[in-house]
Amino acid sequence: MPQNLEGDVHGTRAERARQRAARLRNIVIATLGAVAVFVLLAGAWLWAVHGPDAHGGSAVGAASTGESVQSRQATVPPASVSEVPELVGLAPQTAVALLRSAGFVPLVTTDGTPTATSRRLITGQQPAARVLAAPGSPVTVIVPPELQARSSTAEAANRVEGRGFVVVLDPGHQSRTDSRAEALGPGSALYKPAMSAGGAGVVTRIPEYEITLELANNLRARLEAAGVKVVMTRTTNDVDLSNAARAAIATAAHADLFVRIHADTDPDPTVSGVSTMYPGSTGWTAGVFAPSKRAAVLIEKDAVMATGAVDKGSAERSDMVGFNWATVPSVQVQAGYLSNELEDRLLSSPNYQDKLGAGICEGVLAYLGATR
Repeated sequence: MPQNLEGDVHGTRAERARQRAARLRNIVIATLGAVAVFVLLAGAWLWAVHGPDAHGGSAVGAASTGESVQSRQATVPPASVSEVPELVGLAPQTAVALLRSAGFVPLVTTDGTPTATSRRLITGQQPAARVLAAPGSPVTVIVPPELQARSSTAEAANRVEGRGFVVVLDPGHQSRTDSRAEALGPGSALYKPAMSAGGAGVVTRIPEYEITLELANNLRARLEAAGVKVVMTRTTNDVDLSNAARAAIATAAHADLFVRIHADTDPDPTVSGVSTMYPGSTGWTAGVFAPSKRAAVLIEKDAVMATGAVDKGSAERSDMVGFNWATVPSVQVQAGYLSNELEDRLLSSPNYQDKLGAGICEGVLAYLGATR
């Protein structure tokens, strides 16, 4: 009897343990099921409200990476677009030439508002400067109504084109100094050094010969876009060309105009501005004095207008080898002062070089147009 009682007791305890385990298992299963349902419901809600990016760090990371890639791609203009040039302040024929060279279609219109000043210049453009547009896109330039009445896109575009003009551009100085003596002019007993390296920026330390070549290349592109044949005395800095040799290039090319490009320096660092020189009225250059002066005055005016630089005027010079050995109309543009901190920085700025190039180009075209 006690043995049977002990067995019953053991049986009862085992049964109770199994029951407790079963209940615990059911509780765990129920809890896990509830958690799973909650997670599923929460995920569905997040998906509906925030989209796939709300589901975790990897999705957010992917989205951020995609946004970063898109941002980088957006800053790189596609190869099939070009930047619209700055046209306001230019003459229509210059603007038309620039647009055509860049592959755009120029259109000229008027804003209907009479203008008392700057009658030859563009007052607005659409699209604005530096906007990216596809080649073949139209670009509209706005001119005063009195200019529109007496010109057209075709007339402006063809003002110089087809005339067979030749302009020789001489970027001043070179990377090597040539101290050999050469005569001031044919048969002269006075001599000057053949060529120097020129000055250098007081702040940038960029040599004059680099600046003058950059300016000459800018001007060359503008003149060629207007239909002018351009001859360069040099296209690199590593040359050995004296001033007399450069003048000989202009003479051999039968240039309609010989344009020499230089920069200035002065002991006074506050001095700044643009000046344009031309050969003297007596001696070797008497025959080209009048057209040279006319070209210098036009170029000086337009260069100052385009840049806002100080107008240092135009001046006659009889002591320059580069003038005295040339038998064609000649000018020398002093583009600014490398000894002036601000002008030194400006002369190496592509934006300012564009303005200066546009102004000189306009003056050259005005001179050539007057020689028809």
